[in-house]
Amino acid sequence: MYKWLREWFDESLEIATGPKKFFSEKEELKDYGYTIKFAVTSYIIAFFLRYVFSNMILLMAKGTTQITIASIPQDILKTLILGSITGIISLFLWSFILHLLVILFGSENFKKTVNAVAYPIVITALFGWIPLVNSLALIYVLVAEARGIEKLHEFSFGKSLAVVFIPSIILFILALMLLVSLFFI
Repeated sequence: MYKWLREWFDESLEIATGPKKFFSEKEELKDYGYTIKFAVTSYIIAFFLRYVFSNMILLMAKGTTQITIASIPQDILKTLILGSITGIISLFLWSFILHLLVILFGSENFKKTVNAVAYPIVITALFGWIPLVNSLALIYVLVAEARGIEKLHEFSFGKSLAVVFIPSIILFILALMLLVSLFFI
């Protein structure tokens, strides 16, 4: 367990400090098992940090939280299990969406797309739980995904930015339209 966490932490620092270099040095892609294990570890740490931070905010704001000491282990377990499951589903769904554009630009290896999406997830684990920083972290994740697609699929950086940002912008507009429609109903 310690060896894995050390390996995860080392790779996390590499991807967070230099995604272009990280993906350039990937001679051989890891198998899906390793990639999913890396992503799940990132999700678990991210959800745990968010859980602790959100309850600290409630405690400071209200002087109390909605939880009891007895419910903490149960809440954490539910959060980690459901978060990991939804995280893996979203990993493959987002990889699939990006891969449609990857195919359009002339590459076909889905495993490369999954790797380009899975590793930058760690950035949200490290910084996504911090208010205001989380928005910058999301943008950095998208840039890191673009770097992964650039290096793993051997695309230009412009093409890889298009692969990542076109679906992101479309999803942002759809979410904004949904929010506006809910507000006016």
